[in-house]
Amino acid sequence: MDAIDGEVQQNGLQTHQNSFRNSMTAKKCKETDCLVENFTGCTIVLKLSDSNETITIKTHDRAYTENGVLKDGEATLDLFEFDQWGTSNTSVKLPHFGSVNIGVSTAEALQATLFVTLFSRLENPRRQHIVLRSNAFFCNHSSECYEVKYLSLGCEGRKAVESQVVKLRPNERMSLPLSLLMGITEFYARPESHEHWIVKTSLNNVVLTSEEAIRELDEHEAERKGKTKQHRGGTIVYGDTEETCTKMIRRLTSNVIVRRWYLRSHFEWEIALLPPFVVRNSLSYEMEFRFIEYNSSSLRDMKTEFAKMDNLLRREGAVEPSTGVLSGVVDSGHDMEVSRVSGGHPGYLSIRLVAKQRSTDKQVVSPWSKPLLMMIHKEVEQFTTSRESVEVDVGVKFNIDRITLPGYPRLVRFSSPCWIVNNSSLAFDYASTEPGAKHTSLKSMDVCASFRYPIMTSLPHDRLSMKPVGNLNRRPKAWVEFGSMPETAYKTSVISEHAVESARWSKPMNTTAINTMGEIVCGPSVFGVKMEGLYGLFEPGVSLTLSPRYFVQNCLSQKLYMQSFASHDTDPQKVNELFHKRSVDVVKQLHMTLEDGQTTPLYHFEALKKHESAEQSERHVSITFSKEWSNDADKKNWSFAIPINTAEDVYLQVYSSVRQHYLICQASVQVVDMYVHVILTDVSCAPPYRIENYTPFTVTYAQLGDSSIFKSEQKEAAATVVSGAWHAFAWFNPLSKERHIEFRLSHQDAPKAQKEKL
Repeated sequence: MDAIDGEVQQNGLQTHQNSFRNSMTAKKCKETDCLVENFTGCTIVLKLSDSNETITIKTHDRAYTENGVLKDGEATLDLFEFDQWGTSNTSVKLPHFGSVNIGVSTAEALQATLFVTLFSRLENPRRQHIVLRSNAFFCNHSSECYEVKYLSLGCEGRKAVESQVVKLRPNERMSLPLSLLMGITEFYARPESHEHWIVKTSLNNVVLTSEEAIRELDEHEAERKGKTKQHRGGTIVYGDTEETCTKMIRRLTSNVIVRRWYLRSHFEWEIALLPPFVVRNSLSYEMEFRFIEYNSSSLRDMKTEFAKMDNLLRREGAVEPSTGVLSGVVDSGHDMEVSRVSGGHPGYLSIRLVAKQRSTDKQVVSPWSKPLLMMIHKEVEQFTTSRESVEVDVGVKFNIDRITLPGYPRLVRFSSPCWIVNNSSLAFDYASTEPGAKHTSLKSMDVCASFRYPIMTSLPHDRLSMKPVGNLNRRPKAWVEFGSMPETAYKTSVISEHAVESARWSKPMNTTAINTMGEIVCGPSVFGVKMEGLYGLFEPGVSLTLSPRYFVQNCLSQKLYMQSFASHDTDPQKVNELFHKRSVDVVKQLHMTLEDGQTTPLYHFEALKKHESAEQSERHVSITFSKEWSNDADKKNWSFAIPINTAEDVYLQVYSSVRQHYLICQASVQVVDMYVHVILTDVSCAPPYRIENYTPFTVTYAQLGDSSIFKSEQKEAAATVVSGAWHAFAWFNPLSKERHIEFRLSHQDAPKAQKEKL
């Protein structure tokens, strides 16, 4: 096997012959002789470097020239002749290392030129080597193994030649003898497991050897030299790609083309076997397909025949191979070639989607779609049609595009313009809204229960509204990274029921705002939204991810209770006063319990004032280690209202009934992607403030401040620091701009304590 160009069968035999001949001729030849090998498939005659000796080399043979081919460090090809074709007397300078094309024209009135690729290695005078090989090859671009053979028809004294059947693996190629380009050649191909030759075509040498074809080569060579001069002059020149280095010359069948490869020093002809038909799955679910080629006839009743195919393609259960139906499974984001298709007839395609139930991991399938006509045997213009819509089930609707370009396989693509990914624990209704539509006129879209993650839909006006309608009672897979969670975070609870009962349609969002993040408000509930453009095979679709925006993590080493609420007041003191006026019933219903190390989502933010909306409001949380809320003494245990709209670190004091003293808690608000994380940590050992008493007296201190929200008795709440001790603290009002403390120094002999305000 040739690892460089992938030629098959003959290379293995040729390698064996080369090693044998090398060992036999090494004794007869000098080190300065030049080895000339003929891999063109024809008998050739040549003369090198002004030598009087003419060398004749048969097919797959070799010869040696005495004393090499270098004359004054240069080598030339003075004469080259193809048997039964023509002779070239033009002297060509040979590179010391590289390739060059040698053209040989016929002597007829309508000239035809045949090219051979000459590869020379002359940099070492003791190991000179010249190889002449064919510049035409047959390549299998299919994803399965094909068997190929060719038949060269005899003409002008040349005998007909039929090749052996050659097996070509995917992306493998075989060299073709140049004798095939001297007349008309028929090519046959079939899949490895197929009995009949399903691909049949012929190639006339006029396509590759005519004067018009040679003129195109000359024009391309002139253009290439011009680009080289620009490059030397400092002009930016884009590098060569597969598209810029190839040109399709002729389409022999719907999946067999002839194209020319422009390489750096020479060119090659390729007869490419393309996949006859490719199915691309740009949907978010696995897809099954059935395809059948249809031999149309004017003698048949079209309605009857279509009814038979419709029944065959949409039949439940397996379909027997004898029916001619080809089937396969295409994973999401993949292409699949429909194998054993001749490409010479139209076909009908039917598909269905496959999903796994998240609760049971069982497969759920949709009904088979109606048969879709595929004109794979027609030209590009006839195969390509405008976009169509396919609906396989209620609420399961997507687009179909028949797309292709010259030189590429026939391809049908199934895609959806919008994906809705619900990463919350609530079920939602969605509505595609028109500009200026009222909330009362919104109607929910049909959504199939088996294909809800994600939901594939189209939005004609690029506007979407949504509202929660129920609880899914399962933990979303996207929450795995959040670690331990209480069951109330994703199962039915008083908070989730209140969110559903009070839900309203959100304001319509613009789904064309790609790569943006924001939030939607559905009554008292707030959710985060992220819109991303899909890439790769899913382009140009849009993914809309829906999730709770706020998450709270308890790292305080004990159970805590929490409330979340919203307010439009900007004064922290007023917000805290309104919070402490909450009724007992509201607190009992809307408080949450969070064990140590657990994380819970926050989406319910009921306003402290009635008839206030949660839109454009400031969201807060308050925590405690005792859930009592019956009197003012119990309310003192609840922390100051922590704002969580912006990223910051807030230090606050929270009384622990277990430890019988205040803990200093750090509420770290962090914005990560579309999420806001509130991490609660005990920092009593590393407090933001502390008092160290180096005096011989006892020190008593109290927090004061004009902007303090605490009542007089709370202002007088004092802490005592004995001599030689220190006391850690945080402000009762962590958002206060004015911070003052009052010290009282006392000892047993003093008539009264001395006060100092700082």
